[in-house]
Amino acid sequence: MKIPLLEISTTDSEDSHFVHCVFCGHQQDPENGSYCQHVAFIYLRSIDEFEHISEDYVEQIGKMKKDSEDAESILETVEDQLLKIQATGRNYIVELSSSGIACGPSSFTVLYGFDGDL
Repeated sequence: MKIPLLEISTTDSEDSHFVHCVFCGHQQDPENGSYCQHVAFIYLRSIDEFEHISEDYVEQIGKMKKDSEDAESILETVEDQLLKIQATGRNYIVELSSSGIACGPSSFTVLYGFDGDL
């Protein structure tokens, strides 16, 4: 079974960028790099980069990145692979999409991976 995905779409407002951990209640704060121990990874879709990877996920995500960069491979993107992580009953992904206007339409999407066993 694939990891559960919770999709949240918001308009661009100051309070719409906060995600809380269901295990400990901590508010994740990307501006200050403040994440709880349950955050497995934070993936920024627009730039195809990870802002944070917990030590327990470094090897698994490193393999995903290598597989997606392999020119001879027909594997999916890193994001596609993240969404296929095996469900454990204590892990999930929050996809936070925000849109607004700043000299034209703007949007961003962040994937927060949580694991209650971390």
